[in-house]
Amino acid sequence: MTEVKAQSSRMEYLFQASHAVFAQCPELSRFYMSEFQQCMRQQDLIPAKSITRTCCPRCGQIYVPGLNTSVKLQTRRTKKKRNQLIYQCNACTHKMMFQGSSVAAIPKADLSKTTAVTPATMTTLLPSPIEKKKKKNKGGKKNQLQAMLASRQQKEAEKKGGGLGLDDFLSSL
Repeated sequence: MTEVKAQSSRMEYLFQASHAVFAQCPELSRFYMSEFQQCMRQQDLIPAKSITRTCCPRCGQIYVPGLNTSVKLQTRRTKKKRNQLIYQCNACTHKMMFQGSSVAAIPKADLSKTTAVTPATMTTLLPSPIEKKKKKNKGGKKNQLQAMLASRQQKEAEKKGGGLGLDDFLSSL
């Protein structure tokens, strides 16, 4: 009984240590996780789904999509039409396949309604600094006067040639 308890505490320690050390030393994390997996195999234990989805069964690398793992979503052409999630470990190039949801459960994105954001439309989408001040400072004659002066200065700068140009920069030196 004490041997089983010692093994379970060792496995718990290895699992937690591999996650704790991952950011500082991924190689050590991989070693701890492979030791954890080896203990699981020696005791003929089947890990939970959440544990099998967190690390590579071949090298023990903890999956972090985009950092050390490539993720693909493929649609299977069977009668049930279920998606398949494929994780590929970048350390050992091992592929793990997981069952995904059905194709009908995932909504399709309607790209016709979206508009492209260009620099010209970006300025119309964002409020100007003066509008921000107006929203923050409701009332107060002094704040309104300052906002009015700032808008006049901005309009005058635009009339002169766009405001902050190369000439303005060089003249300030």
